[in-house]
Amino acid sequence: MASLLARTVAFTGHRPRYFSFSGGNDPHLLALRRTLREQILRLHRENGAIHFLTGMALGVDTWAAQEVLALKEQGFPLTLSCILPCVGQENRWNREEKEQYRRLCGQADSMETLSPFYFSGCMQMRDRVLVDRCDLLLAVYDGESSGGTGYTVHYALKKEKPIVLIDCKALKSGFPAQARFILPPME
Repeated sequence: MASLLARTVAFTGHRPRYFSFSGGNDPHLLALRRTLREQILRLHRENGAIHFLTGMALGVDTWAAQEVLALKEQGFPLTLSCILPCVGQENRWNREEKEQYRRLCGQADSMETLSPFYFSGCMQMRDRVLVDRCDLLLAVYDGESSGGTGYTVHYALKKEKPIVLIDCKALKSGFPAQARFILPPME
């Protein structure tokens, strides 16, 4: 990975339905979480990352938050900030997902809600805030899908933010997820 000071890292990635995991012990989910943890540790050790931002959507956002909190419990000097798009982001989720959401938000070092209500575009607003506040984006993305993850990756490229891209197409095919570092063009 390139030597770059990246003290603040934001997460983005696909939702659970993209992956079709069969549950919390699914080997593909465990492999993805292991890859997330490895990248968080690499960014901490090699790039000075200590602050991590999550938008707390289901899937990669919450899995990454869990990994940061687990590393923090092990003594790593990391912080987690939840940047929520609106009050009630979790209202349509099932009971277990809501409990996990509230638990993770409660364990985070800080939490910010951008809007007191849902409106069309509030999720994209959250995605822009995540990118604007980070030094580097860690994305679990297939490189093709539209939606929030694609929007966030393209916004980061437009803002010339470096990206660690975990290509999840391999993971869906049963192969280990590989990460690659994408640097913005140099002037």
